[in-house]
Amino acid sequence: PDGNIYAMPAPNEGFHAMFMQKMWIYKPWLDKLSLPMPTTTEEFYNVLMAFKTQDPNGNGKADEIPFSGSPTGYVTQVHNFLMNAFTYAPLSWLTANNGQVEVPYNKPEWKEGLKYLHRLYADGLMDPQALTQDGNQLKQLGENPDVPILGAVSTLHMGEFTQFFGESGRWKDYVAVPPLKGPGGVQ
Repeated sequence: PDGNIYAMPAPNEGFHAMFMQKMWIYKPWLDKLSLPMPTTTEEFYNVLMAFKTQDPNGNGKADEIPFSGSPTGYVTQVHNFLMNAFTYAPLSWLTANNGQVEVPYNKPEWKEGLKYLHRLYADGLMDPQALTQDGNQLKQLGENPDVPILGAVSTLHMGEFTQFFGESGRWKDYVAVPPLKGPGGVQ
C-alpha cells in the first residue's frame, strides 16, 4: 500500500540443502571387510572392487552392486559427487572466475573424471542400470528384501535409495563419504 516491497530473509542452513552432492556407503560392508572409509578416488575404487569380489553380504553369490545411481532421481546421477575430485563441479554447473562465467565440463579435468567413471563402469563397479533406471528402481536395489546388495550411491539423502523408517532400517547403515581427493589433488 505504501509503494514499497518488503521481504523477510529466509536463510536455509540445513546441511542436506547446503551440501547436496554426497556419496553414501554401506558401513556394515566396510566393517565386515575391515576397510577404512575411502579418502581418495583410488581408495574408493579399491573399496568398490572389494565389494564386488569379496561377498560382503555373505550369501555366497556375486550379487553385490558396488555403486549405482539414477539419471532421474534427486542428485542421484553417478557423476555428481565424484566429479568434484577432478574439478569444481557444483550442481548449478556455473561458477564465476575473475568476472567470467565458467562451466566444469569443458575442462581437461572433467575429461579425467569421465575416464575415472568409465573405469568404474568397465571394471563392473558401476551398475549399468545407473544410467537408465528411475528412482523407484534404485530404491528397490537399496531395499533388496533378502540381503543388502547396494554398496554406494551418490545422492542428497538416504531416502532416495532406501525407505526412511522402513522395515529393514537399512537407511541407518549408510554413512556419508567425505569429499574424495582426486589424482590431481582436487578435493
